Amino acid sequence: MFSGNASPVPIFGKSFHGTDHYTEEDFPPVDVLIITHDHYDHLDLKTILAIHSNVKQVIVPLGVGTHLEYWGVDKTKITELDWWEDYSISGTLKITATPARHFSGRGITRAKSLWVSYVLHIYR
Repeated sequence: MFSGNASPVPIFGKSFHGTDHYTEEDFPPVDVLIITHDHYDHLDLKTILAIHSNVKQVIVPLGVGTHLEYWGVDKTKITELDWWEDYSISGTLKITATPARHFSGRGITRAKSLWVSYVLHIYR
């Protein structure tokens, strides 16, 4: 998290120790960015703004793509998945969105988007 906060309110929810050790310049081009839900500690505006031009594809749960599009991420790079839905990448990787014991939400609203875990099927 490049913003330093896991919350929309800067005085609350400071990011974990060590999350400030890297900047966007430390990341090579990213083939696939996988996001599990839209909490601030998993979907950080400052981070997305800094790296999205260097990311080829983004996999997110249903409803999370709206945040990314609003922030300027090209919608052709965004794939939204429902629970148990698969997405294959170049015949070597299949990603399956699966249920998770969690929830979604930004601010005081909840469940406006999905939350997921993922199963990665890697083919050799």
